[in-house]
Amino acid sequence: MHIHSSILTRADLNAIAAGLGMELRNGSGDSVLLRPLPSMDETYRVIGSRNRRVWAVTWEGHYAFMAQVFERDPRASIRSTLAHWRDREHFLAEAKTPPRRHGHVTQSPMNWSPQRWAEENAEQVASAALESSR
Repeated sequence: MHIHSSILTRADLNAIAAGLGMELRNGSGDSVLLRPLPSMDETYRVIGSRNRRVWAVTWEGHYAFMAQVFERDPRASIRSTLAHWRDREHFLAEAKTPPRRHGHVTQSPMNWSPQRWAEENAEQVASAALESSR
């Protein structure tokens, strides 16, 4: 994923990821990858066959991270292999459902709901926004 922001630094992005139980790793070129930390909420971790933990973050986890990026910088731009969100308004309008690739929903739990996520994480998002404004 490529994140472009005139406000957020790499340290800010690392703090957002850490607050969600993730770490931000360098990808190829200027891209970054989200990876789960051992403390990560199971909602955001991809579970493989036989309930084996896979070293990957679900769509809900990516959504949570991107929502916090856009909360702190509404003019940020995030591009992934699945989509390009030009700013917060575009993200909120277009990221309501998990991205599709080759007709299949990618890394999404069956009960995915951006409204449910927003309701469950409103306090955390508000707290992170308050912390970043200090």
